[in-house]
Amino acid sequence: MINVDCMRGIGSHLSISCYDCPKEKLMDMNFIEKVFIELFSAMGINEAKNPHVFIYKKGNNSKKTGVSGTALSQGAHLIIHTFAEKNEAFIGFFSTGEFDSDYVVNYVTNAFEAKKSDFNVFS
Repeated sequence: MINVDCMRGIGSHLSISCYDCPKEKLMDMNFIEKVFIELFSAMGINEAKNPHVFIYKKGNNSKKTGVSGTALSQGAHLIIHTFAEKNEAFIGFFSTGEFDSDYVVNYVTNAFEAKKSDFNVFS
């Protein structure tokens, strides 16, 4: 477990890459919104603003689609981008407070049913 202590600087950023995720989850706006709400709630960040989630299409190619979203809170934000054609999701979490990066990685990996994931922490 990496317990990220943000006292050294302004905050820490956790970047998670999820691979081989089911397309259905990657394109489900309700599911993505639920991830925002549940993750913030589990971390005790209850004052988070409503997530803004939307489907995007890249150019005229309907195969290059996904869902993007963000949610903000005082001292924290969560960003999700999915790429359905590649079965991938990329998640960024920033907080000025202390957080358990292993918990966040496990939650996201399980929620997206990723067969493979990796992460980096930047302080």
